Amino acid sequence: ILRGRGYHTIYVHGGDNNFSSHSARLWQWFEDAYDKTSPPFRNVKRLHWGLKDKDLFRLTYDILKQRKDKRPFYLAVATLSLHFPMGLPDPAYEFVPNNTYDNKVSNIMRYADDALGDFIEKILKDPEFENTIIVVAADHGINGNVPTVLDEEVVWVPLALIGKKWNMPPARIDEVRQLSDIGPTLLDRLGIEVPNPFIGQSLLRRYGDRTARAFFSTANNGAAAGIRQGNMKYWVRFDPHREYLYDLSHDRPGDQDLASNPDEATQMNAYFAMCKAVFGESNRLIEENRIWNWKYWPKE
Repeated sequence: ILRGRGYHTIYVHGGDNNFSSHSARLWQWFEDAYDKTSPPFRNVKRLHWGLKDKDLFRLTYDILKQRKDKRPFYLAVATLSLHFPMGLPDPAYEFVPNNTYDNKVSNIMRYADDALGDFIEKILKDPEFENTIIVVAADHGINGNVPTVLDEEVVWVPLALIGKKWNMPPARIDEVRQLSDIGPTLLDRLGIEVPNPFIGQSLLRRYGDRTARAFFSTANNGAAAGIRQGNMKYWVRFDPHREYLYDLSHDRPGDQDLASNPDEATQMNAYFAMCKAVFGESNRLIEENRIWNWKYWPKE
């Protein structure tokens, strides 16, 4: 959408852009795409899947500073340090013994937070980027040592809007939201109106007549989708059919599956219908190339 409206679109990844056939989509979305094989990325020492976050952000900042293009830009950066297999990039960040999975996560989180924080501070302090708005998010949460593929630790992710040009006072939005809110939020702030293929809504607006919901899904180990509504979390594996229901107000770990409770049957039927509809519609949009193909979106 932004590429079709005059934005210089850039993608930076510390790993391999060809992973899982991503490159076919990336070259439709982005004019410029960098990964660990691109100069000068390929000359940097790697850890596991690719570049360490501090190196990645340093090179990303250089890319922005060296731009000659006068158009506004949209930059997406995909980091790796917090991804499995959880290797600590710098031993100086080990503040608890790095000998258990949880401790490894804590140590790497400290490193990754420092790397991201340094990058954001440089952007915010640089007059060249005074009109820049920043979104920080993740595609999934910590997915090690969890009992199911849609465990709460996997589907819960951070989402932060950073920068004074959001034109809103600092605040915490204490309600259920979702990654698919990012697209509508950016378009809302930029004043761009297009037919909406997203299942989300702008984080900059409050919709008093709508129930706050979050949808999530995965293709790992078979198609599955779920919904978080209030304190209730439901998800279903489509084949073979298996449903799960949890009350997160007192069972965040998901130890008490309520799916077999007959009192929940009516609500579970409603949850299943919503998940099936959203999952099916999303796949239809993908199959029709109405999300990946930027040319689908007219400028007017």
